Amino acid sequence: MAEFERSLIKERTRAGLDAAKAQGRTGGRPSVVNEDVLTVVRARKAKGESVSAIAKALGVSRATLYRHLGDDSRRRHLMSLPGAGSKQLACGP
Repeated sequence: MAEFERSLIKERTRAGLDAAKAQGRTGGRPSVVNEDVLTVVRARKAKGESVSAIAKALGVSRATLYRHLGDDSRRRHLMSLPGAGSKQLACGP
């Protein structure tokens, strides 16, 4: 009986999500960084400002900025650290 009820709940939930999607609604938390903010971040970074300073000024985390800037910024940051290229920064065994 419980399995039947659970399957009904799943079906109704899926139907509701599909109906919302058809109306153009999306779920989830809204993103803090939109294209306008990302343009500002890229401009400030191009001027030589650190990601930490930009993140602090905008009230977001460094991780958020790195995620939106892409892997290249994070990789360059890691390679600029002392000991870059050594086994300290290696991931895995």
